[in-house]
Amino acid sequence: PVLVIKRPLSRTVTLVRKAWESVSSRAPTLTESEKIDAYREIRRNARPDIDFYTMMALSTAIATLGVLLESAAVVIGAMLVAPLMSAISPLGLGVVQGDVRLLRLATKSTIQGVLIAVLIALIIGIIVPVNDVTGEMAGRASPSLLDLGVALASGAAAAYALSRKDMSASLPGVAIAVALVPPLAVVGLALAKGEWSIAGGASLLFATNLVAIAAMGGFVFLLLGFQPELGRRERMLVFTRMWQLLLLMLLLITLPLAWLTVSSFGEAKLQNALERTLVQELGEMPGVEFREYETTVGEDRVLNVSVEVESTRTMRHQDSVELQERLVEIINRPIALE
Repeated sequence: PVLVIKRPLSRTVTLVRKAWESVSSRAPTLTESEKIDAYREIRRNARPDIDFYTMMALSTAIATLGVLLESAAVVIGAMLVAPLMSAISPLGLGVVQGDVRLLRLATKSTIQGVLIAVLIALIIGIIVPVNDVTGEMAGRASPSLLDLGVALASGAAAAYALSRKDMSASLPGVAIAVALVPPLAVVGLALAKGEWSIAGGASLLFATNLVAIAAMGGFVFLLLGFQPELGRRERMLVFTRMWQLLLLMLLLITLPLAWLTVSSFGEAKLQNALERTLVQELGEMPGVEFREYETTVGEDRVLNVSVEVESTRTMRHQDSVELQERLVEIINRPIALE
């Protein structure tokens, strides 16, 4: 006779396990041969070689020039030829299988790709005499939670497409969606021009893409049936620790993204209120037509508002004073009106 005694699982663990079994039972799975083929292909693509270095340098040059030219088409072309996705996606598979060698290989490829991209963009930024911050640069300096959502969805799509041969045609679309190289190009250009805040914002955007692709890609690989060999304790240990690290990094990245998102919503609300007030107040002035306005933030958070109008008469100074007082009343912050 044998007596088996087992500690009962907590209610939380039981619910999580049932939820996972419910999701995984409905998810498409791979056969053993398909998993072996996918693993070999992903591992082969993760190795940095001369083709990887060449395409990384060329795609960065294209992306950097596209950012300087403010050409979205050129930037999209750079995303299509950039090989960085093939270096980042194996991170998720390495975590799921507890494969230290694959993790080291993918990490090495990713770091080398990042260094090449930033260096190429830095050199171009030094050579090309452009001092203004372009719209393409500014657009990647303030990432938000929406960018995190795009990166998570792209990581899932990349893992699914890499695991299924008939879905490989979707990979160029995934590369366009997640945009890995343009943020690195912006980092290099910003460093060359001394724009530290833009360099920091673009670095945060790339880090968001990197962590989200690895985490969500690993989750999809897990759903598809990849897992560490249960009999090998060291692989299970790597699996557990790396998942904890990925989730911690995801949380740390989410915090500044949430703060930037709230700030951007507040800024959008302020600009809407400002424009609405200008249109209303100037529309009530006879012979005055509102054209456009610009805002900058001065010392002590004073909002400098420069308004351009077309008028059939000379505007009275009192009109400007009353408009400024009305703006201060609506916006509820100090305003310098020109």
